[in-house]
Amino acid sequence: AHHEYTDGSWRTWVSRVVLPVDGDLDGDGDVDIQDLALLLSSYGVDAGGDIDGDGDTDIQDLASLLANYGS
Repeated sequence: AHHEYTDGSWRTWVSRVVLPVDGDLDGDGDVDIQDLALLLSSYGVDAGGDIDGDGDTDIQDLASLLANYGS
């Protein structure tokens, strides 16, 4: 829950929490075709699809994304 003090009154609301999923490159909470496209556009070129944190986009990153595809 998040609390905010505004104009002398408290407001409380609950926001949806999205936990990170390996392979969710676009940050929308799931691993889908958009994430695969982002990874493939970076594959072997730069770290844009680096899921495992080793500084490049390679077969390990693709395997991690595919393991979580659809989640």
